[in-house]
Amino acid sequence: MLFNESISGFDITDINLSGDVTASVTSVSASSGTSFTVTTNISANEGDIIAQVLAGGVTDAFGATNQAGTSTDNTIEYDITAPAAPTALDIGTSSDTGSSDSDDITSDQTPEISGNGETGATLTLFSDIDDDGILDGGEVSITTSVSSGSWSTSMPTLSSTSHSIKAFQTDAAGNNSGVSTALSIEV
Repeated sequence: MLFNESISGFDITDINLSGDVTASVTSVSASSGTSFTVTTNISANEGDIIAQVLAGGVTDAFGATNQAGTSTDNTIEYDITAPAAPTALDIGTSSDTGSSDSDDITSDQTPEISGNGETGATLTLFSDIDDDGILDGGEVSITTSVSSGSWSTSMPTLSSTSHSIKAFQTDAAGNNSGVSTALSIEV
């Protein structure tokens, strides 16, 4: 928490937490100054936590006590739920140059791949060479954003061989999904 002037007397009793989450303040980093780190314990739910400084709890250099906080940037979203794994991975029709536009055979070494995901997530698409479901060093990969529940991107250059294309996504809170079902393509 930041104050616009040096204050004293700020402690855990001066903060009210409300919102969707059941939480309590467990510590405040210092008892005077302008910048304080507040530690909380969250015991139930996910959603918004709204922190408000209560009136009369802190004192400035002239002995005046504070009014209740009215800041509008005091809401934090608490999210620990991982998004679902991306779905519906498919090679783009224009990239599928095999005998049909659905055989997943291509001469395009940078094929367009699309699928579905969580809006706002960052999607990582990779060629899982060792088929272990983990993006390892040396495996070709690219990231893109999920917009309106879908995404589309061109892979970086792939070698002329079979590829097991997989994806995972990371939501805005940093939670990672599991890895998608593989899309098997032949370049």
